[in-house]
Amino acid sequence: MTGPLPRGIDPQADVVDAENPWPGLAPFAEEHAAYFHGRGREVEDLFRLVRLNRLAVLYGQSGLGKTSLVQAALYPRLRAAGLLPVPIRLDYSSAAEPARSQIWRAIEKALRAQGIAPQPLNEDETLWEFFHRRSLRLASADGRTVIPVLVFDQFEELFTLGAERTDGREYVRDGLVELAALVENHPPDRVDARFNREPKLVAQYDFDR
Repeated sequence: MTGPLPRGIDPQADVVDAENPWPGLAPFAEEHAAYFHGRGREVEDLFRLVRLNRLAVLYGQSGLGKTSLVQAALYPRLRAAGLLPVPIRLDYSSAAEPARSQIWRAIEKALRAQGIAPQPLNEDETLWEFFHRRSLRLASADGRTVIPVLVFDQFEELFTLGAERTDGREYVRDGLVELAALVENHPPDRVDARFNREPKLVAQYDFDR
């Protein structure tokens, strides 16, 4: 294709409205939900997977519209069901924070955008410990309990770009340990060891959450 792209597919176009209901080469964002149509069956299947499982994986060839499906169709469905989508795209540059810190900042940002002031994550606290605190209560302004849903974009980059860092092996391992504890719903080994040393700590956590 030569010459300028039509405005409807201009990757630089930043206005999506009734006159221009197409973001071009960029994916549909959540605020574009009113202009995202079709794929109803895929939306229902994905929504059901997320509701019924601690882990759901959406994969396919590039360019099939996965990001648009998640952002413009799944996110609004999750919010309507009392679930809070937390978009996460990890940065693997040498100056980037550990995966745990990046994930926490994304969670904190999403909660604050919902009007929820989150309790701080302690320096040596794992994400499993945070989410299983008995004292933790995440509620919206109308009193409804909010359940965060961590949504990783390009998750496979953890194993490619993450492994290319100078601390690649440690970076990948630490990220996977944090996420595996949440997916499998068990405390990480270092937390389990702490419980064995100090059994009274167990009472501070809700293992069924």
